[in-house]
Amino acid sequence: MKKLYFTITIISLLGLMTSALLKLSYYEFKPWNVKSTIEHFSSKDFKGRLAGTESNEKVGAEIENTFKKYNLKPFEEDFNVKVPLPNDKKCSLQLLNGSAVIKNFILGEDFKEDFLSFRNSSIDFSKKDRIDIYPKSFSIFKDNIEYLFYVNFDKNFSFRSSFSPNSKYGFVIEINTSTFNSLLDSLREGYTLHVDLPYSVHEEKVCNIVGKIEGSSDSLPPLILTAHYDHIGTDSLGNVYYGALDNASGISFLLELAKSYSTLKAPKRDIIFVALNGEEIGLTGSKYFASEYKDTLAGAEVINFDMIGVDNVPITLMSGENSTKDSSKLLSSLENICNIKKLKFAKSYQNSSDHAEFVNNGFDSLTISNCDLTNIHTPRDTVDKISTKAIKNTYELVRCKIIDYAYDDKSLIFYNSKTLLFFSLSSFSLVGFKLANYNNRKNTPTIYKS
Repeated sequence: MKKLYFTITIISLLGLMTSALLKLSYYEFKPWNVKSTIEHFSSKDFKGRLAGTESNEKVGAEIENTFKKYNLKPFEEDFNVKVPLPNDKKCSLQLLNGSAVIKNFILGEDFKEDFLSFRNSSIDFSKKDRIDIYPKSFSIFKDNIEYLFYVNFDKNFSFRSSFSPNSKYGFVIEINTSTFNSLLDSLREGYTLHVDLPYSVHEEKVCNIVGKIEGSSDSLPPLILTAHYDHIGTDSLGNVYYGALDNASGISFLLELAKSYSTLKAPKRDIIFVALNGEEIGLTGSKYFASEYKDTLAGAEVINFDMIGVDNVPITLMSGENSTKDSSKLLSSLENICNIKKLKFAKSYQNSSDHAEFVNNGFDSLTISNCDLTNIHTPRDTVDKISTKAIKNTYELVRCKIIDYAYDDKSLIFYNSKTLLFFSLSSFSLVGFKLANYNNRKNTPTIYKS
């Protein structure tokens, strides 16, 4: 009996020490730290994080240093993109009669450049050019290129689209209804429309930042976690498009995951963290990474984070346009977790984030998002609208998925607070019982027989 008691006590004390040491070394995911990082990356200091700019490079450098800090063995993956960068022109829209300026339209009141395309940055139009008129827009065709002018009913012209390197338009300009009528009437009367735009397209080298937690098995395909860190910069009025939700939230969520899971024991499969660049210029970073590694990382499941942290909005599981529930084990597993954890969720099938390029290259991939587009691509996308409660709910889904797919559940039991509490109570009870028993025997009077 004494041997059994001794054995149980030793096991309990060893369990207590093991659990305590692991708990001390483990960094627990903190939603408020995610929000703090979102605030940092969406500050004015980074000027909207447009790919190909110095500000974007600074964000990439911080991400790389963070991966190094967590011992994720980071590396940069360089590729070239076409991106619009400021030129020496002022943004102007003018009506000319010969060389004389008849009217200067006011930037920010009458018109503003859209960010979709800048194949040409300076051009003249006349009534000789073909004009197609629609209810809320018109197109002018010159030298077989279409130029679009569309009415934006937002008086502040606050929306800015992503850049599309393959857009069919020479450029796109937002106008109000008064400008719409004035431009068409003036062109009919024989005036010239002159346009100068403050951006020209350049080819620039940018990079994805990749870090890896090495798993114990080389035979299992990895789990890949991604988020893009670029956004759409600043406009000609000097407005900063902060991109707190889109997508400082996703990259901040990814970095917090990396910090937390780098402190756990090695997973059974590799976990690869990829900070993608160029999402706002045609999903270029994910396109490059997915096509580059579609063979060497075949079979991997890929979870992308884009727009995390909106209250009262269900978690959206966004798969590719041609995906179905039956074709995606990843989608089915996340649905199942949402149902078990009673997390409100919605499904979507569209190619509007980086998961699309992974799906196109044969990966089982989707995006997790709080899909609220209210302030997206406007200067109103700021950190004050981010909810730590929504971040926590998303983490609960992701935590269950990572542990189920990448870890042996039994090996993580010692990291659990309940396990630590159990071993603490059992150890103190056993030791306390032994001491109480010892004191009782010590205080019991000895009876001598004559």
